[in-house]
Formats: sequence, structure tokens, C-alpha cells
Amino acid sequence: MREYLAKRASKASYFDPISAEAEGELLARDDHLVDLSLAEYCLHPETAQALFERDQGDCAIRALVLSNRALGKASFSRGFPECLFGSKEALTDYLRTVTPDERATLFSNPSLDESFLESFLSLGEPWEAMDPEQRLWALDNLASNEKLGHERSTADYDDGWDWYTAGKPFAAAWALIEKLDPSAENARHLSSLLRNLPADSSKTEGVAQALERWKCGAVEAEKEAEQNSKGRLSEFQEVRQAGARLLVGRHDAEPGLYIDSEDVALRCGAYEASRKLDADAVKAAVERDGELARVHLVRNRELWRREKSRDLLSDVVLRSSETEEPRWEFRRREAHYRKEFPGWFEGEEYSEPDERPISESSIADLVSGVAGDPAVRGLHERLAAVEKSQQTLFWMVAAALLILVAQMWG
Repeated sequence: MREYLAKRASKASYFDPISAEAEGELLARDDHLVDLSLAEYCLHPETAQALFERDQGDCAIRALVLSNRALGKASFSRGFPECLFGSKEALTDYLRTVTPDERATLFSNPSLDESFLESFLSLGEPWEAMDPEQRLWALDNLASNEKLGHERSTADYDDGWDWYTAGKPFAAAWALIEKLDPSAENARHLSSLLRNLPADSSKTEGVAQALERWKCGAVEAEKEAEQNSKGRLSEFQEVRQAGARLLVGRHDAEPGLYIDSEDVALRCGAYEASRKLDADAVKAAVERDGELARVHLVRNRELWRREKSRDLLSDVVLRSSETEEPRWEFRRREAHYRKEFPGWFEGEEYSEPDERPISESSIADLVSGVAGDPAVRGLHERLAAVEKSQQTLFWMVAAALLILVAQMWG
């Protein structure tokens, strides 16, 4: 039964021969194992709604419904998640009280409809309905959502309209640089969303000016310098770096844009997105910005296209790096590009580029692999909430002690 439902869901369409009534008959068996399979693979919104609303405390069933990737494909008039709730109003009501776990599952689902994503990322009704903290954590969930992890290709769409529609969430996400207030909390979550988001937006008016707002205070600037020396940017810097990457990657960008900027974050954006960097430019970048330059040069896809520039990257990163950060990035990028663009490496022998002991390599891969998992992100979220509550408790105790001391001396 489960295998059949899974196979059927993989080929889901509105014209599926099995009706909602047939799924209803399976639901009527009141068999929990059957219900679990239906929750994950059912095609008809009526079935999903019945399962989702049957028992508010059945976390497993509700999570499987929210992670169901077939519902939107089989719904004629509404995409996911609106099809699950029956209307935009019902979906908005749900988002007002959505739990952290269900929010993480929902926003990690790659079948989210483009119109829903655009509305949320444009600070529309879904955004406004959610608790302020919840909607920021939703940005973290979207950061690991594979729907926003790949650049659009016209070959993936039946017509130009579908391609255009698929680009709207990307444009809305990049516009958050202009729309969100440049607070530390917003920088934390926005940097997570933008870190690996494809630079896929033609609407960049105002982004360059908005980047100037995303700067930390003088106290945090010292911590930034320490992070930079280890090849890492702060969260404020990551927002600026991402914006620079978007602007530099445009087909009509000025040659050398941001490459000589006084802002290291903007320079890092240029290192990552510039389409033409020769050996002299790469060496000059490393001489100026050290580990930071190495990390972001390794992320430059254009430098991976040809063997000559890959050899340059190998020399600059593997033989000269002072910390592990560029080495880890090189290892991840090489594996990624060899899988995605095997033609670039045709005829080359592949050997492990990282000379670290296997235990260190395994740890690096493990951390990279699980960081985006919704469960791990949920744990991180809970730890952050605990830390916040502890800080509140500390100040309450401190205030009480001050009052007590004042009364004793009074």
C-alpha cells in the first residue's frame, strides 16, 4: 500500500485516476499505518484536511501532511498550502497560531506555491499573520528549502509564464534587504536566507543604497575583525556580501564593481560573483583579505569552469590557507560542481583535495549536512529561546537584589 501511494505521488497530477472518494475509503478504515501513508502521499486536499484536523495532538500525522509534496500538484485551483486549508483566510488563521515545529515543517516543504512564497517574502498577509519571532525563523527554514536553492532554468518550465512566476519568490527575498529594519535579529535570519540564495532577481533598484544600513555598532565591530581573520563574516556583513553578490552578478554590472571597495563585505561579494577574475586579481584579493578572500573566491562558480583557474584556486586555497575554513569550502564546492557539472572535469583524475585526517573531514561533512535539517534548526531555535529567557531571569534577579539593597540601606 505505502509503496503504491509513494509511486503514485511521484507522478501526481490533477488527472489522477483515483478519486477523493477512493482515498476516503482508505481513510475510513481507521488504520493508523494507512493514515500515516495517506498523510505523506495522498493527492486530494479533502483527504489531507480530514487527517490534519482529526486529532490536533497527533504530531506525526500533521507533520506528514505538512511535508506532503503531492497535494499542490493534484489541486486544480489552489497551490500548497492554501489547498490544504481551503482558502487564503483559513490559511491565514492557521498561521496566526502555528507551532514552531509545524512552521519548520511547512516552510521546509519544497512544494510551497510560488504565490504563497512571494506573498510571505513580500511581507504580505502570511507574514503579517505570523508571530514576529516565528516569521523570522521561517526565513531560516526557507534557507534550507530546496525550492529556493537552485537557479531557474528555462528548460525546467513548460512556458515563459511559469518561468517568470517561479522567479517571483527570489525577487521578493532579495527585496527584504530594502524592506526589513537593519536590526541584529533581522540580520541574523536574513543572512541565513540570503547566504546561498541564487542571485536571481532583476529588481535590484535600491539594493545598493540599502546595503549601507546593514552595519553593526562600534562595540560589535571589534568582534567582526576577529571573525574576519578566521575567514568568516558577521551576520551584518553577510547581508551586505549577499547584496553585493546579487549586484555584481548582473549581466550589465560594471567591470570591477566593489572589487576595490573599502568595505570588506562588498569586496567578498565581488570575489564570489565577478565573472572575470584573472590570476593577478585573485592573488591581489588574497594579499588584501587573506582567509576571507580565499573562502569567497572558492565560491566563485566561474573559477571552477576551467582547469587553469581551478588549479589557481587549488594553489591559493590548499597550499596557502592559514585556517580550515577555506579548505572546508573548497572540498564542499568541488564535490558539488563535479556532481552538477561533470563536463567541466572531463578527463581529469579526481583525488581527495583535503589532506586532513578522515576524522576531521567527517566532522566537517556531518556539520554541513545536518545544519539545514528542520529538526536541528528547531533545536537551535529552542536553545535560543532558553538563552533569551535566562537573560531575562538574570536581569529580574539583579533588579530584585538592587531593590533589596536599597531597602536595607534606606
